[in-house]
Amino acid sequence: MNVHSIFEPIGVETFLNEYFEKKHLLIKRGDVNFYDSIISLFDIDQVLFSQKLFTPSFRLVNSRTDTYPDASTYCYKGTNVVNPKKFVQGFTEGNTLAMAGFQHIHHNLRKFCFDMENLFGHPFQTNLYLTPKDSKGFSPHWDSHDVMVLQISGTKYWKIYENGMVLADTQLKFEKKDFAAGKVMDEILLEPGDFLYIPRGLTHDAYTDENHSLHVTTGMLGFTWSQFMIESIVHLSKTDKQFRRFIPLGIINSNQPDYTTQVNDLLEKIREQLMTKSGLDRFSKELYDKQNDCTSNLLAEVMSLDQVNCETNIVKREGISFSISQREDVVFLKSRDTVLEFPSFCLNVLRFIEHQTDVFNVLQLPDDLDEEGKLVFVKRLIKEGILITSN
Repeated sequence: MNVHSIFEPIGVETFLNEYFEKKHLLIKRGDVNFYDSIISLFDIDQVLFSQKLFTPSFRLVNSRTDTYPDASTYCYKGTNVVNPKKFVQGFTEGNTLAMAGFQHIHHNLRKFCFDMENLFGHPFQTNLYLTPKDSKGFSPHWDSHDVMVLQISGTKYWKIYENGMVLADTQLKFEKKDFAAGKVMDEILLEPGDFLYIPRGLTHDAYTDENHSLHVTTGMLGFTWSQFMIESIVHLSKTDKQFRRFIPLGIINSNQPDYTTQVNDLLEKIREQLMTKSGLDRFSKELYDKQNDCTSNLLAEVMSLDQVNCETNIVKREGISFSISQREDVVFLKSRDTVLEFPSFCLNVLRFIEHQTDVFNVLQLPDDLDEEGKLVFVKRLIKEGILITSN
């Protein structure tokens, strides 16, 4: 599913201009199958009984009790490994199954996060919540990250409250003790296929009635301006000795005439660092390095390499990104943690592939390589997950 469709019918641009970091948004679909390509109850059952899962990523929660069920009641004895049968039993007893970081163990959600990250330029994660009927997972609270809710099955009621923390970030942690949610400002019913956006810091809670509920909470763990500035200063402290000097001695007990001058000098260097966008480039690299690899069908492609010939249609893998650099007589292709080396005469061929958006065949590659060389070149990039055959 194209992630742009998540924001239809208003579109991504309207979402960013009118709702993002400003107010919550509800999109009613009337399409119970809208998220079928992302995840289903069957998928969760398969994961629970095919993989080793651990607490606290997988846990039972219930706001109707003073304390959540102890992990020992649904883990194998003496471990933090979830016993899937006991975990499901917890659901039958009225607890919500809270399953964090599901994109790490489910390919469709991994691809969904990957596409959202490429669209917004910020990290994303997904948590799943399976809530039984007549139940409630969490009491009113706000989050330090933006939340996008995809209602997969069943129904859930949500309340949005007045009190909160505008644009809360990771430095502002929600404290349940003595927190008062304030007046309800909106009540929402989410049905399968619906979408709900809640900006960070906006207080909310959710509950079920006669139906169960399965939803995906997509968390946008964005980079803030404060992170950008702090990271830039830390970077400068590694490269500029002025930032490593002590504050003038005796500053508390005496006036230092050069204090203002020094501060202004440091501020100007910070300004220069921010204006070069090198800090933003570092954030982009951090995001790129941490993104989950969404390569699929690589094994099938490798096993069919003998069938690839000069007339085989090939295309760049969806979402693939790489950089090309040259040093002396060697050209380097870097994609995530993979660095491939080629002779310098392959540069034009690599540039061709870099800018190619349509299907092509081996013979369409630049003639810097002969026919046999082109075939060897293409097969190598298929093995590395850069190219894929296309019917």
